[in-house]
Amino acid sequence: MKRHPLLRPLSDEHHRALVLARRVRRAAEARRDAKSLAKTWLDVVERFAAELEPHFRVEEAWLFPALEAAGEGAPVERARADHARLRELARAEADAATALAFAELLASHVRFEERELFPRAERLLAPDLRALAPQLGEAVRQALIAAALDGYEQASISGLCREGAWEAAVGAMRAAVLEPVTGRAVAEALAPPRLDQDLRVRLRRGE
Repeated sequence: MKRHPLLRPLSDEHHRALVLARRVRRAAEARRDAKSLAKTWLDVVERFAAELEPHFRVEEAWLFPALEAAGEGAPVERARADHARLRELARAEADAATALAFAELLASHVRFEERELFPRAERLLAPDLRALAPQLGEAVRQALIAAALDGYEQASISGLCREGAWEAAVGAMRAAVLEPVTGRAVAEALAPPRLDQDLRVRLRRGE
């Protein structure tokens, strides 16, 4: 199924999450020794921090609020509950029952989002998503410029030559974390319009 370009990275991450869920399920069902299972679970904890937690935060930063604003509170509530439970399981001690519960919930959560939540998002938010491309591009451009300038300035202060400072600037751009930038841009674009305080007061008074 072809996803909207703004949802495609999340769908790609869903595929990797399903691969992880299958591997954890096999490890839990194999009845391996505790040491082997602990090694698998350590990888789960590391992958959760590096991949799943950032994925959850992106969804929670803009996709969920946008769907809630469009009246889709029930499916978002389930998705948030799944996130919370998966976080709890990832912090738990390694044992077969916990690993199996994690694998089953992760797979179920991914299928729910792919089959129900994302199609709703594409149907309800498609016009807004298409209009976001220029805004996202500008947000990313500004973030990279800021990272490059900061990297160049810090390198210059440290006494690096001009060539070294430019290398530092390029390195800063490559290392820039863009998820908060894109998430904030999308959240601002899709958020319901804010009423100014005076208008809120007048509406409350019935004026």
